[in-house]
Amino acid sequence: MSAEEHARTFGSDLAIRSMHSLGIEYAALNPGASFRGLHESLVHEGSVRPIMCLDEGVAVALAHGYAKSSGRPMAAFLHNIVGLQSGSMALFNAWIDQAPMLVIGGSGPADRFRRRPYMDWIHTANPQVDIVRNHIKWDDEPSSVAEWPESLARAVQIATTQPSGPTYVALDALLQEQEVDPSLVPMIGNQLLPRVGMPTADLDRIVSLLLASHRPLIVADYLGRSEAAFQALVELVDLTGARVVDIGGRLNFPNTHRGDATGHRLASLREADLVFALDVRDLRWVVTEEDERDRGYRKIVPDGVPIVSIGVEAMETRRVSDREGVVDGAERYLGDTAVVLPELVAMLAKHGSTKGKWPDLPPHPAPRTSTETITRDHLAAMSWQAVREGPWQLAHGELKGIVRRQWEFSSYGQYLGGSGGGGLGYGAGAAIGASLAQRDSDTLVVSHQSDGDLLYTASALWTAAHESLPLLMIVVNNRSYGQDRMHQLLMSSTRDRPEAHARVGIDITAPDWDFAKLAEAQGVEGIGVVSSPADLGPTLARAASMVRDEHRPVLVDVLVS
Repeated sequence: MSAEEHARTFGSDLAIRSMHSLGIEYAALNPGASFRGLHESLVHEGSVRPIMCLDEGVAVALAHGYAKSSGRPMAAFLHNIVGLQSGSMALFNAWIDQAPMLVIGGSGPADRFRRRPYMDWIHTANPQVDIVRNHIKWDDEPSSVAEWPESLARAVQIATTQPSGPTYVALDALLQEQEVDPSLVPMIGNQLLPRVGMPTADLDRIVSLLLASHRPLIVADYLGRSEAAFQALVELVDLTGARVVDIGGRLNFPNTHRGDATGHRLASLREADLVFALDVRDLRWVVTEEDERDRGYRKIVPDGVPIVSIGVEAMETRRVSDREGVVDGAERYLGDTAVVLPELVAMLAKHGSTKGKWPDLPPHPAPRTSTETITRDHLAAMSWQAVREGPWQLAHGELKGIVRRQWEFSSYGQYLGGSGGGGLGYGAGAAIGASLAQRDSDTLVVSHQSDGDLLYTASALWTAAHESLPLLMIVVNNRSYGQDRMHQLLMSSTRDRPEAHARVGIDITAPDWDFAKLAEAQGVEGIGVVSSPADLGPTLARAASMVRDEHRPVLVDVLVS
């Protein structure tokens, strides 16, 4: 390459340089013509590494899991309108789950005289973002290359400001391929906005409530996004003697602490004289009991018990749906728990220990096991034995709370939570994103992957193999959409109709999936199907050793009753 050719700079080169300057290390993508310029620059520049995916939903879920595991955003490229539509469900999950990421869409050409007949017309929208605007934080379609550095910098800044979430920038295809002045330079660094604190008077009010309480109950959901908040919550409980119920948006509180009451939520709500909610998705959801039959809820907290809530959810301005109902009498405060909780701890510490009067919690019931079939309890116990020796991170799949009762969660970031929005196809991509974030550490990333969810995005396994990512994926194979079977059983019972109807359109059988072969077809070590309780422990131990020693992905297909 001549010196003159080497000096040539294109719009897409500037975009990649800008992403690199903003700390973007990876870009997940499924290739598309609308960002062919960006794709070439990605490879040419070499400063942001492409992670190839076979589906746009996987690309977004991968960025979602990476953000939760690393605490940093990555990019996801989505091909004009069709790629954006394909990734829209995964974007909804990321928005609900407050996961920061930079989504880049190749759009255009905006110049109608430069569009190819048919294809460029049907794949160009005005504005491009309309498909997902209601469930992202911010978007932009800058009209000149000179605007790109500022637009991308704003997108990363807004994505990483609490409440964090995905942002979207559409870069015109013609501008990507336009030759530009080499003197154009990217914005340098991500300028983080300050976190939101609380007025002293509000902090004093909460301190007075905690000091007056004998049985304070703390309910936490997304607090575990911040290590500072996680550690401060432990200190707060040590000072006040509070119980904690961890709702599980992240790991919010160690289950090794005597104050953990996650498995005793309803009883604790009934006995509390103060409910203190931190970063909850839906306050009504955490302080009531659901009624699945009548699609309603029952009040749990006694009349007169103060309910106090702190979070930044009120700062979200775009709503694709009503996020939660109103809880009468609750005191809602706007504040970032990463700032507020350390301040509360410092204020309470001046008063000395204010231990509550909660009685000791009863032990959890013994795990349900069987000598004939593998239960979820047995699976949780055996997977814990397989991974406990050495650092680990559970990227996905807590088996309806069973894992929390049997594993030891003692450190920040050991569990990343669920999808947020409940959209299927999240688990595999998110676990692969977490393993990408941990690839240079000795942390074993684990996923309890439900079978139905995996079948939405099974091609994600190829990316795990292609990148040689250290991941232990345990397929929880009950050959059914289990949650929906529960609803169908409820309908059969309510309507006095045959229970056998609940299997139709629900069970994934005839034929049965062979997930080990599905993995092997994509270059992932596949083991199973494991159906004997006696075989489960040794098989999982061997698989975990393979991941740790050989630094590659392994899938174990486990048939669960």
